[in-house]
Formats: sequence, structure tokens, C-alpha cells
Amino acid sequence: MTYINEYAERIANEPFQNKKDKEIFEMRLDNYIKQKNIKGLTITKLNPLSHKQIQGRNLILWQGDITKLQVDAIVNAAKKTLLGGGGIDGAIHKASGGLLLRECASLCGCETGDAKVTKGYNLPSKTVIHTVGPIYYKDPEGAEVKLRSCYRRCLEICDEHHFHSIAFCLVSCGIYGYPVKEGAQVSQDVVTDYLNRNPNTSLTDIVFTVFSNADAEIFHQVFDRNVKKEKDGLKEGKVGIEQKKKEIEIKQQQEKEKEPKRKEKENQQLIQKPLEIMKTEEKDQQKEKEQKKELEQKKESDQKKEQQKRKEKQGKELEAKFGQEKSHEKPKDKSNEKYIQLTKENRKEKEKENDKQKIKVIPKKKENEQVKIEPQGKPKGKPKEKQMDKQPIKKK
Repeated sequence: MTYINEYAERIANEPFQNKKDKEIFEMRLDNYIKQKNIKGLTITKLNPLSHKQIQGRNLILWQGDITKLQVDAIVNAAKKTLLGGGGIDGAIHKASGGLLLRECASLCGCETGDAKVTKGYNLPSKTVIHTVGPIYYKDPEGAEVKLRSCYRRCLEICDEHHFHSIAFCLVSCGIYGYPVKEGAQVSQDVVTDYLNRNPNTSLTDIVFTVFSNADAEIFHQVFDRNVKKEKDGLKEGKVGIEQKKKEIEIKQQQEKEKEPKRKEKENQQLIQKPLEIMKTEEKDQQKEKEQKKELEQKKESDQKKEQQKRKEKQGKELEAKFGQEKSHEKPKDKSNEKYIQLTKENRKEKEKENDKQKIKVIPKKKENEQVKIEPQGKPKGKPKEKQMDKQPIKKK
């Protein structure tokens, strides 16, 4: 629970000072309105800055203190908490007495753009309609919609309770920073629109109150500007109707004269359209072909780039693998290398010797037979005839 809620509960639960205050506080709003008789400035006694009528209802611009008006309802530019404040809010709470703050504390606040009604207590007005206007500098774009809602809700509450008179202040045009000129225009627009849409409204008198001279001058300009517009509209309602009829007839004749020219233009357009369409189609086809070629070229270039990248990656991977294998290989023994070299040399020498000393060995047939050993290889020159030694034949 926040401090504001605690403060509101404390005010709502305070004891009453006397029985009359308790009776007035607990009285229903309808009964209170019937019984209340506090005198103040009536609408007939006002000296208005300006005056006009819409749908038979009186709209009055008046400069003065809103707390002294004797009307069915005055509008208070309140905060969301409804627990009082500065400016008009503080002045209304001060003039009404403590019971107004007590009733506001029991309402649990009010949202921006909405409104709630309470009794007037010590004020000449029978009731107070509390409305929460927008803070202009926080949301300048959405402020107008919320401000319109404030004025509309106040008028709707008046019809709900069958009020005949209401006095508006300039909502949100003080501390909340809404421009006075724009705020005045919003109030005029909403009220005139509401009266035009609700001709059977219970309201007969609507007062727009202004306190300072500067605000009065600005509001007076806006108010009189709207009065001139309405007067011009009334004149047009009687005299201007015939002029409008004549203008309409002249426009119709001009349109009839222009019809054949329009038809000719339409026919020309119908003829030109297919040619234009053909040209546009050809252009579109050429563009599509060019785009396709560009896409194909891009794809080819991308594929080549990808292939190059893959090759580079594979080369790098192979280099990395070979580098790892070389690092893991054991160093060779120099002694083994020397042994291998020696064995190779010995083999070569032996092979040479064998080539030189290759001899054919002929087996001995007999004991006395001589065996010749011929060197391997072809003999030089003509071959000599073999001469066999004659041996004596032994007689048996």
C-alpha cells in the first residue's frame, strides 16, 4: 500500500465533527440536490464576455471565480488521486470544506480522460464534477483525445443526473501545460458536437469560465470566431440555398459538356494501353533475361571461389598432416646406414669377381682323361680344332 492510499484511508475514516456533517455526507446525491439552497451568482446575473446559442442552448463566456457560481455543477480540473492540489482544484476544496476531500478519498481516484461527481457541500453549486485532464508535455500528440474525453464525460454526467446548468474551467491549461488557445477550441468543438448529436439533452445553460485577463483575451477570440461561423451558416440556411442550387446546376451543365471529351480521352487511352503494355512486357522480359544471366554468372563465380577455397583447405590439411607425421617419425640410426652401404659395396665386388672367375667344370669320364677348363665367354678369332691325345689301346 502506498502513502497516498494510506492518506486517503485515514481521511475517509476520520470521525465527523457533528451530526449534520454525517447526515449530509451519507445523504444520497439526488436527495441532496433537491434540498440544497445556497445562494450565489446565478446565470441571469452574470455579465458575460460573449454569448451564443446552439440548438436553443445558451453558451456563455464569463470571467470570474468559478466557486461563486450558483449552477447545478461546476467542473474541477483534478489530479488522479482526487485529493486536492493547487490552482482551481485547491480553490474548490478550500471553498467546499473538509467533507469534499473526505468523499473524494472514498472514490479511489480517477483515470485521465474520465470524470466523477460529488456533492458541492459549502459551495453555491449543487455538485462538483471532477475530471482528470492530460499532462501536455508528457504526450502532446495524444493529449487532445484525452482532453476531448474529459469534456464529453462531464456532459454525459449532466444528462445522467438531469442537470440544467454547468460551468467549465480550462481543463489542463494551467500546470499541465496545455496551450490555452488549443484547449479553448477543443472545449468549443466538443460542446457544439455534443449538442448537435443530443438535441434532447437536459442542459440549457453552459458557462465557460476564465480567471486571468490573458486567458480571457485568447478564449474570447476563439469564442467569437465560432460565433461568426454559426452566423454565416444561418445566413446560408435562408439566402444561400438558392445560390447553392444555381451553382449545382451550372456544375451539372459543365459536366455534361465535358462528357464527350472524356469519352474521347478514354477511347484513346484504351488504344494506347495495349501498346504500352506490350512495350512494358518486352522491357520486363529483357530485364528478366539480364537478371538471369547475372545470377548465372554470380553462381559460376561463387562455385569457382568455393572450389578454390576447398582446394586451399585440402592443401592446408595435407600439409598439417604431413607435418605431424614427420614430427612423430623416429630419427634414423647412422650405424645402420653405414652397414647397408658396406653390404652393398661388398655385393658389387663379389659380383665382379664371380663374373671374372666363372668357370665351366667338365666331369671326368675316366681316370686317365684330361679335363680342360675353358674360361667363360666367347673365344677370340677362329675356333681351334680339338685334338684328342691318342692313347694306346690295351689288349685284353
